[in-house]
Amino acid sequence: MDEQVFEIELADIISSTLKKHRELTISGLGTYSVKHVRQDNRQEKDGRVFMDPPSDVIQFVSEDQG
Repeated sequence: MDEQVFEIELADIISSTLKKHRELTISGLGTYSVKHVRQDNRQEKDGRVFMDPPSDVIQFVSEDQG
């Protein structure tokens, strides 16, 4: 398998797994996961209020950090 095809297929596997909110561990590399960040309200010093919408954030922890 050529390197470019491998990279594309690996990206597809990672993407499809994370879309299902499942954790993916790749031996020798690390672990990908999705963390849900709740909605947050913050108030500036001038009194304006901002709402940060909820979101899903992709996290990666390399095998040597874990």
